[in-house]
Amino acid sequence: MQYPQTPLASGFRILAELIDSDDPATRVRVGQVTVPGFDTHTNQPERLESLLTETSDALSAIWVDMIGHGHADDELDMT
Repeated sequence: MQYPQTPLASGFRILAELIDSDDPATRVRVGQVTVPGFDTHTNQPERLESLLTETSDALSAIWVDMIGHGHADDELDMT
């Protein structure tokens, strides 16, 4: 699965690998990935658009990855 080249998407990629792990020692059931920068008092329209696009692209990537590995029914994303 190709993930966007952003810190948030990289975090989701790592989380997806841990969810899909065959090793019970590394498999995760609950994970958290954060993205800073939503305090957008300066250049709010442009910054907020960029943050929402980054979040949307990263969520789309992990969702497609989870479908591809058979974990779609096991995943819950919250923002």
